Amino acid sequence: MSDENLRRAIELLVEQQSRYDARLAREEARLARLEDAFVTLAELARVSNERTSMDTLSQARNDLAESIITLRSKRTPGNELRAGQNVTLGTKPLTTPKPPKQRISDAEFRRRLKKITPEFREQRLAELRSKNRPESDQ
Repeated sequence: MSDENLRRAIELLVEQQSRYDARLAREEARLARLEDAFVTLAELARVSNERTSMDTLSQARNDLAESIITLRSKRTPGNELRAGQNVTLGTKPLTTPKPPKQRISDAEFRRRLKKITPEFREQRLAELRSKNRPESDQ
């Protein structure tokens, strides 16, 4: 290769390298814009979901407030809520809480457990045997 050919080859390589660098810079800028747009879309989706949830909660709160107003308007001095009495708010019945059950002693718990355990064991064994029995035996 002559010096002139070598010089042209080097110039060609330098020119190709500069074009490649320019294209790479444009692609990096485009990629950065795409990443920003994706982040913006993800944030918009999250905000939209939050807004939908807030709207649902707001509607539920409004429905509850209307039900309370209706209940208060129907209540008279002699018509008080008693334990175990059902009250209807909208479509769902609301029951007053029952008093908590009395606690039993550990000894009483163990006595009841011993009484129940053999019955439960026999019942469970019968269930398992019937499930494991071949089709011809059933």
